[in-house]
Amino acid sequence: MRKYPVLKAIVAVFLVFSLPGCLLQRKSDQELIQETLTGYFQAINEVNYEKVTSYTLNESAARAWVEEFFATKIPLATKKNTRYEYTYTLEEVKIDLSRKEVKVFVSYTFRLHGSQGLSAPQFETELVLVKRWRKWLLTVAPLAS
Repeated sequence: MRKYPVLKAIVAVFLVFSLPGCLLQRKSDQELIQETLTGYFQAINEVNYEKVTSYTLNESAARAWVEEFFATKIPLATKKNTRYEYTYTLEEVKIDLSRKEVKVFVSYTFRLHGSQGLSAPQFETELVLVKRWRKWLLTVAPLAS
């Protein structure tokens, strides 16, 4: 005698119809890259070292920039009772699928909030990301500060 045959049938039908939908709803590389950039700049603005480094590849130029920024610029800004705020605009994305590498051209500005008389100049730079396990991580991210 089987226990709960109707319940098992309902669960089986649910799995058959829900799993294919989950598998088909993967994000595009463009969406994943945009999420990485948004998260990276947002984490810098939140002064969240752990979160910022989660968007960079270990032992990369991007990680070195983050480490130096948090070791020198953040303490100085805190001492002067100011904070950095970065904004960016994605200009162009070039994907090299053979190397699983992306070059992203961005325009960005940064401001020091709490400081008088500082403008927000606009900069342009090339960021480089590599794909690791369906996630794009920054390897090169030179930002002015």
